[in-house]
Amino acid sequence: MKGFQMIYHASRVVVLIIAITITLFAAVGNAEAEQSSGVGDDNSSPTTRIFQSEALGADSITWNRKRKAAQWRRRRIIFNNDGDDIWAPNPETPEAFLASRTSPLLDSQMDSIFFCSGRTTTLWHDTKVGYFLNIGGAKRFITKYGRDCLQIQIDFCQENGIEIFWSLRMNDIHDSYRNSPPLASEETARLLFSSFKRNHPEYLMGKPGDSTKYPIQSVRLLWSALNYSLPEVREHMFLIIQEVCQRYDVDGIELDFERSPIFFPPTLDMLPVQQKHLNMMTDLVHRIREMTVELGLKRGRPILVATRVPLTLDRSEFLGLDVERWLREDLVDIIIDGEGYLPMAMPSREMVDLGHRYDVPVYPCITNCAMYKGGFWGGGRGPDLLDFSSIEAWRGAAMNIWNSGADGVYLFNCFEPNSPIWRELGNPDTLAKMDKMYAVDYLNINRSLGEAKASLPTEGFVPVTLKQAEAVSVNLPVGEDIQSANLAELKLYLHLNHPTSKDSIIVKLNGTVLTNLKLTDDWLEFALNATQIKRGDNKIELILKQQNKPTQLPLLLDAVQLLVRYEKHENEKLVR
Repeated sequence: MKGFQMIYHASRVVVLIIAITITLFAAVGNAEAEQSSGVGDDNSSPTTRIFQSEALGADSITWNRKRKAAQWRRRRIIFNNDGDDIWAPNPETPEAFLASRTSPLLDSQMDSIFFCSGRTTTLWHDTKVGYFLNIGGAKRFITKYGRDCLQIQIDFCQENGIEIFWSLRMNDIHDSYRNSPPLASEETARLLFSSFKRNHPEYLMGKPGDSTKYPIQSVRLLWSALNYSLPEVREHMFLIIQEVCQRYDVDGIELDFERSPIFFPPTLDMLPVQQKHLNMMTDLVHRIREMTVELGLKRGRPILVATRVPLTLDRSEFLGLDVERWLREDLVDIIIDGEGYLPMAMPSREMVDLGHRYDVPVYPCITNCAMYKGGFWGGGRGPDLLDFSSIEAWRGAAMNIWNSGADGVYLFNCFEPNSPIWRELGNPDTLAKMDKMYAVDYLNINRSLGEAKASLPTEGFVPVTLKQAEAVSVNLPVGEDIQSANLAELKLYLHLNHPTSKDSIIVKLNGTVLTNLKLTDDWLEFALNATQIKRGDNKIELILKQQNKPTQLPLLLDAVQLLVRYEKHENEKLVR
């Protein structure tokens, strides 16, 4: 104020105002320039409002430069650890705890750990805000070693140059699964039911009896989900997140909206939320961002905010997550795309392109739940066929992720540290030379778990029903240019459910009729050459010319697999 008191003449005031205005415009321009250094830059990027906080003051340019550097660090593979390694096999020491999932990954392509130390309001780190599950390893590590499981993970990561995020499942509903084995035992469900929920049943979406009242595919089975339309719920969740940011030296936090994706009452009836619900969740995310900025400034380095959301924008908005607004308002630093239930043909390019337009890295998710043997694929095991648990299938899923333009691979529920996936999926150059399986995911939306139904796309997978004289089609994504010079074998397999010898079917690949058919059991096998498959989507079309009626059941296409095998010398050397 003393400087202003020395200005007596109006002309001098005008000059000063002009000078200040020019300086401010220059600062804004420099700040925007600083934010355009990410990998995802393109000339069509919309103007993003750089998040501003009163706490930043004059240091906003320097601070946002630090944040961008942290935001765009290398993350070839992100490991989401659900934290259950503290219970099974009930490790006695911190070293044993780390050895079960974490320390064996030191020689892998894993660059970041997102550690989940609880289930929404029930936590196994030393919380004073949430409900501390004071049993087993959670209790033993604190009383005997003076460190909880989260601190042990943080110390290990910092000692070994690994990025560490704390991951919070924003509405985990494992405590809903009463009398619903194998999803969870009743004992486990009751242990996970926090005092916050016990003391406030009015904060929940339903009642305990709903676990037996509704079928497994009903969203209403998820009775213990918190109702985020209530301010008390949003406040409690904010305080849980704030406590971790205050007490633990994490590189960032993950708001996991995909485990499980239900936040507002309309979702119970599979209806879209209202605008007020979108605003409520955005206000919470904005408040979290403001808090992380303030606490990051106090410690001298940013606390990044990652968020895991449904695969597509329309599914996110359906549930109350206004992802594009979060990006536009610079509320999040990292996007994790999807729950991973469609790993082979996930439509991730939309979210990747959106994130990059706003200079935000995107990491599509693969979950082990969709990659197990005999999982989401149709028909019996045919000759020479692989299932989704094979390393070839994992490679194909990862190669499609890299081909979408994504910045890395996010692995969920993957707890075998010696699996080759940790040492292969993070390098697309190496993957390009390795045998793979590409496929279309099998997912019966009417039989899937209710917790996933609202977040999943409504098309793009099998089974599909063939109808007389009508064409049906599916897209098979292939994430590489298949080079015929090194190609040893290329075969397309289609599985039909309930076929007979009298059925007449035309199969087209990218508009061309396939003729070199080999029929084995219910599998149609086609030997292909490299020119028939293109990088990106490959349209497979089936036309049922004649069906053996009236005794035959509906004819289904329930599996699509493309096996790519290269000459062996191309597979010998792995690049870590």
